[in-house]
Amino acid sequence: DGARALHDARFSVSRATSNITAIDWFYTTVVKATKVLRSLANPVIGGKYNPDKGIPRAALRQAKGMVILTTLAGGAVASGMVGSGIVVARLADGSWSPPAGIAAIGGGLGVQLGARNTSTVLILFTEASVRAFMRGSAQLKLGFDLAVAVGPVGR
Repeated sequence: DGARALHDARFSVSRATSNITAIDWFYTTVVKATKVLRSLANPVIGGKYNPDKGIPRAALRQAKGMVILTTLAGGAVASGMVGSGIVVARLADGSWSPPAGIAAIGGGLGVQLGARNTSTVLILFTEASVRAFMRGSAQLKLGFDLAVAVGPVGR
């Protein structure tokens, strides 16, 4: 049946395209996370190494895992936030696991105007915290946030 064969071919192409898109997304996420981690693990500012601006080496040595997440948030009255990142865990031999991809979405209502792009690194010091991120459970957070920034871009 020709119609069925055409449908199957379209489905196969669509599925292959979405697999490539997922691979591209994951690759881009890993590259972004690597850049963020490198800049914080070896903070060079003005050509000079500045350890006060990075992750303490002792924290990296003690870490059981890490989460590196980049988010973009913005809005006016109603807001939205999307983000992607990776989770890695320290293995028994001291090396790091392959990265697992994570995503974050959120929204809000209230008096607000603007946008921000934020990179966050969470150092996980317990096996339980690593398992919590690896489990991939959804979370709901309710709260209040107040932020004001005045001055040049980047401050």
